[in-house]
Amino acid sequence: MANQTNPFSEMDVTKMMGAFRMPNVDMESMMTTHRRNVEAMTKANQVAIDGMQTLVQRQMEIARQNMDDAMIAARDMMATNGTDGVSKQADTAKAQFERMLGQMKEMSDILSKSQSEAADVVNARITSMMDEMKTTAASFNDAGKEAGKKAN
Repeated sequence: MANQTNPFSEMDVTKMMGAFRMPNVDMESMMTTHRRNVEAMTKANQVAIDGMQTLVQRQMEIARQNMDDAMIAARDMMATNGTDGVSKQADTAKAQFERMLGQMKEMSDILSKSQSEAADVVNARITSMMDEMKTTAASFNDAGKEAGKKAN
């Protein structure tokens, strides 16, 4: 296969968009806004990835601990017999179930925290973008009023 290059890799989008002069449109401002949007999404994705890594690491720790606990419980069960054994099995099953519920809540909390932090990044950017849009709209309005005064 021939050595192919991306025909768009050398393009400067900001310069190209700047060549399209539209009245009352600040292309630099638009490009800055879009760059900030991409940065915010990149940060939100990194926060989500970090949260997932934390979740997977914790799941692995829990799995190791549960395996160790299961081996200890099995050894203890082998050492007991009769009604003592049945009672011990019931206590062990109850303790394991309660621990499992706690672990599920912990996993849910880790995931919820990660999602909340990622959403906070996006929400903050949306709020900033709305403020930027208000400022831009106000400058368009002012420019239009000035143009109307000059025409009269």
